[in-house]
Amino acid sequence: MIELRRDIEAAAIGNPVAVTGTSGVGGQMRGLYGFIATTNDFGAGGVAPNPVTNTAPTLGTLRPLVEASLKAVILGAFTNGGDSAVLLVSPSHKTKVSSFTANVQRTNEVAMQPGVSKSKASNDVILQTSFTFYGHDYGVTKVVPDRVMTGAGAGLINTDYLVDYDKLALGQLRPFEKEQLATVGDAKQWQIRTEVTLVVRDEKPLAAIRDLTATGN
Repeated sequence: MIELRRDIEAAAIGNPVAVTGTSGVGGQMRGLYGFIATTNDFGAGGVAPNPVTNTAPTLGTLRPLVEASLKAVILGAFTNGGDSAVLLVSPSHKTKVSSFTANVQRTNEVAMQPGVSKSKASNDVILQTSFTFYGHDYGVTKVVPDRVMTGAGAGLINTDYLVDYDKLALGQLRPFEKEQLATVGDAKQWQIRTEVTLVVRDEKPLAAIRDLTATGN
């Protein structure tokens, strides 16, 4: 079930279109990659998806992740009513985001931080090589690395997402259930079933930075 949950998460993020299930074809939910149509930052030639016509996005030329792209989608999301609560990125893109300088100071003396004792707080100095919250003119965005976004597919490793979780939900049509199948020799066979789909209450406050290199550089 843990593996299934990872697969569901990857599908909810990276699937480009919805597929109606048939007797010979498994159904597929549309992910964020295929839902976000209004606010996007593309590489050359990139085109937004159209969830109404179930049209997948067109890939553009891969390029590095730059701070200007992040600022552009934050502005777009804010204009369309978004709070830009979370920037969802791959682990390698998290490293790239932490290199953004803006107006921050890269070294800080430690006063009271988690894991630093009172006796050492006044003497120890930590080189801050990363940050978790990105402050901007319209609020604060938490930068969250997602392990499943290391997977293959333009919707995972080549795209970053600006989301507000209150605009999203996972609709569960059938909860996880297990059933034992026929036993073959000493082997006991089981199947696990579930049916879920991504619910996007409003895509306009969401945003995507597309067509990024896997490393962000």
